Amino acid sequence: MTRTQLMVTGLVFIVVVFGLYLLLRPEAAPWEASGRLVIVTRPVPGPTAELSVGVGLDDMKLHREDGEVLAASILNRRITLTPGDSDLQVLLDADMPVGEYSGFSFLMKSPSVSNPWQEEEAPESVSMPGEFIRLASPYTITEGQTTAIILGFETIQAMHQKDDEQIYLPVVQIETRDGVDATISEKTAIIEGGEIAGSSTFGMTWEGVMRYNYRERPAPPQAEEPVAIEEIIPESEPEVETTNAATTSDDVATSSDERVEP
Repeated sequence: MTRTQLMVTGLVFIVVVFGLYLLLRPEAAPWEASGRLVIVTRPVPGPTAELSVGVGLDDMKLHREDGEVLAASILNRRITLTPGDSDLQVLLDADMPVGEYSGFSFLMKSPSVSNPWQEEEAPESVSMPGEFIRLASPYTITEGQTTAIILGFETIQAMHQKDDEQIYLPVVQIETRDGVDATISEKTAIIEGGEIAGSSTFGMTWEGVMRYNYRERPAPPQAEEPVAIEEIIPESEPEVETTNAATTSDDVATSSDERVEP
């Protein structure tokens, strides 16, 4: 391959990589109208629970009304929902293309529970029937404005027992606000003002599917295996021989046979 061919191949490669970058990066392209989108989390209700719930969040995608899916970069990959904690933890803070969106999705991994007052104890892993979380909660991104999505995760009240195993079935309360003032400090945020544009709740089923306005019922108690009952056959009693002795009038004294001596 000549030097000229190598240069042409290198230019083509650079153009392809740059094009993929523009397509896959979460922020809007420079020539697109954009608005700010902030997604935060909080525990629900918070103060009444005794244990914290930790979950890993990753691979967030924004779903547009026209079917286009945009990848988004999550700031905080693992969140801890601590009782009484009022801080809003930041998942996403990015400029995104304006327009109507039908919802968003992400992966939720490795749920665990821990006692926030006993930090020396390691978190206890719990199970979850599905990792993929799709929330069909619409929102609008407007040029020059900030849209906030507040995700309230239920904690201990979303824990269930099934077959002697502790299972987390996420229940997510969603509040969407348009035109807010969002102040980001490290991994936390302060959301002020704005107008509530929508609210909804989604809950996970035992099959791992998120359903609108749903909270799964407790699992039915595990049926106990039937105990085999051995049939007890009573031992037969030994036969007793009986003799039927016939009686005669000679053997039995009667009043008419008695002799009275003079």
